[in-house]
Amino acid sequence: MKKKVIFWVVLVFSLLFFSTAGADQSMVLKNGFNFVGFTAQLSLTAAQFKALNSAIEDVYLYSPAAGSFLSVQDGTLASLSAGKGYIVKISSAQDVSLNVTGAELSLIGNISLKAGFNLAGFSKMPETVKFSELMARQPKIKGMYKWSLAAGTFIQVVRNAAGAVEQLDGSDPVIKAGESYFINLTEDLPLNYDGASVVIGTSPAEAVIAFVSNRNGRNEIFTMTASGASQKKISNHQETVHSPAVSPDGTKVAYVVEAEGKYDIYSMNIDGTAAKRLTTDGYSSWPAWSPDGTKLAYSKSLAEIWTMTSDGSSQAKITLTLPGSMDRIGHPCWSPDGSMIAVTGFFSASSNIYYIKLADSTLHQLTYNVGMNMGPAWSPDGSKIVFGSSITVGLDSIYKIYVMNSDGLNQKELSASGAESFSVKYCWSPDGTKIAFSEKRAADNNYSQIYIMSSDGSAQTRLTDPSTLDNSAPSFAAPGR
Repeated sequence: MKKKVIFWVVLVFSLLFFSTAGADQSMVLKNGFNFVGFTAQLSLTAAQFKALNSAIEDVYLYSPAAGSFLSVQDGTLASLSAGKGYIVKISSAQDVSLNVTGAELSLIGNISLKAGFNLAGFSKMPETVKFSELMARQPKIKGMYKWSLAAGTFIQVVRNAAGAVEQLDGSDPVIKAGESYFINLTEDLPLNYDGASVVIGTSPAEAVIAFVSNRNGRNEIFTMTASGASQKKISNHQETVHSPAVSPDGTKVAYVVEAEGKYDIYSMNIDGTAAKRLTTDGYSSWPAWSPDGTKLAYSKSLAEIWTMTSDGSSQAKITLTLPGSMDRIGHPCWSPDGSMIAVTGFFSASSNIYYIKLADSTLHQLTYNVGMNMGPAWSPDGSKIVFGSSITVGLDSIYKIYVMNSDGLNQKELSASGAESFSVKYCWSPDGTKIAFSEKRAADNNYSQIYIMSSDGSAQTRLTDPSTLDNSAPSFAAPGR
């Protein structure tokens, strides 16, 4: 009988409202079932918490291991802690006010979420982030749901069959400390909010970056962590390889093999195993993953944009009408919602950033700059695009790194003073707080090196060493890359 009661709780629960002052947590609990997350490390046992007010009928905790609920009434729930979600059942026509005292929170650590629906409580919030933004960072989130007391229903933000994030109720809730939300996942993932951002899955510090290095005499693909550690070669080709793109889930790398003047796209597991050729035309390059990891966009002969499924099947050209004297198009990057592909449009002596609207295969211009502007990369939340823009120094053209709003406005240079970016491949960390890129600097003996910086251009840190010669073309396991 209890399992049936708890099941229906999910459909009719009331959210907990609370405010915090120091380590104290003030709660206002409503009649019925309240979903609670503690913002302090409690010294109370579960039974002591229940005894705070006679209107508290029971306290429940869902156990994924057991597949059922633990409760104080049954004697199966003994302790309470931050970082977990609890259900408090109130039997009172009047609101119940409680003040719970505990120790200040320090590190909570990873919170295990399971495939399917999870009720996730947020004990603290290190940033302001909306449902859609968190879903853009992690494509394995199928949906997020917030209970609306006013409407008596859930506010739903879900991922549709094409992988795009949709606001079914026209609302995109901001995640707040002390509120609980349903999160529907495709697989088991950790939740962590101890750092500077909320992360579901791999944190930026642990995330893998694939890149190209010629340290062994020819271009090969290596991987490393976002701190530059654990650098290792993963490609096993006698030919030159380049343009790695890590799948959104971090399990595969698409890349280009160059042999006898021909270019084709391959894929392999992130550890270098199971290499597979995906194209055979000899003119395919610049692979880019769709947000859900099921497709790749790529450039053919720098004249056309094509798509294919991740196994190389269903290759199809996106039919476009190129404007004016545009003669080439390349550098595709899928938008996080799956509805657009950013590209570089080339003219005889210049290039600019465009996007393809996939619904009607129309091309729209974003930048109107002189010189060469190329290599667009969408931020995980879809609000920004980073790209390279050339300036002339003597007889040479070098690239500076810029970021702009996704509508092309508010262009801002992020490059360090005097730095020369020869790479046209940039990428965002999965949480959107970092950008990885390659630059050639005098301090690095004029070898191209991989750097990472905050999304505002600050805190630039070199990840590779000049003693390993040239290192370039970084790719995070981030949506759209």
